[in-house]
Amino acid sequence: MICTSPERGCVVLDQPQQAVSAAVDPALVSDLLETHTRKIHLLIIDVGLEDYQHEHPEPTATPGEYRFRFVPRGPGPYRLWANTLPVVSVREEFARADLPSSAGPGRVKKFSTNLTARSDGLRYELQFDGGEVQAGRVAIGRIKIFTEAGVPVSRLEPVMGAFAHFAAFGWSRKNFSNLPWAGEVQHAP
Repeated sequence: MICTSPERGCVVLDQPQQAVSAAVDPALVSDLLETHTRKIHLLIIDVGLEDYQHEHPEPTATPGEYRFRFVPRGPGPYRLWANTLPVVSVREEFARADLPSSAGPGRVKKFSTNLTARSDGLRYELQFDGGEVQAGRVAIGRIKIFTEAGVPVSRLEPVMGAFAHFAAFGWSRKNFSNLPWAGEVQHAP
């Protein structure tokens, strides 16, 4: 069970959200193995697939209870997946919860392909070998990072044990893929 802002019962745009997770059979930190340098990952996405956040809950004083914060950048609602790797099964698990919105149920927007993004003074370009990505086929991708002046970025620091992570969500928010980058850093000439 996941509760966000229990006094409100829903997420509110631009307001820090405090949440606590609890379960009937709680998992202790010692019951979990690390994946990508952490024991719990939360993948959070809004209904419009425009606000993605990745958080790491921390244990509270109550065994099996974890706390996290996030600030919604859209009106919501949000879907959250808790990614864990239990010691007993050594198999990744993804528990899902929906976080309702004070703005109502929200709606899916019309989507178009966008393989570029800008953030914090950098421009990102995503490319796939063979062109268009197709269902049922392996897609090998590359990401190129440039400054706003067009200079390739060649100095990266690892985050969660990798130089890049790729998160992709289906328009229905029922499916997703979360992959760390597997490869060598290719420095600009």
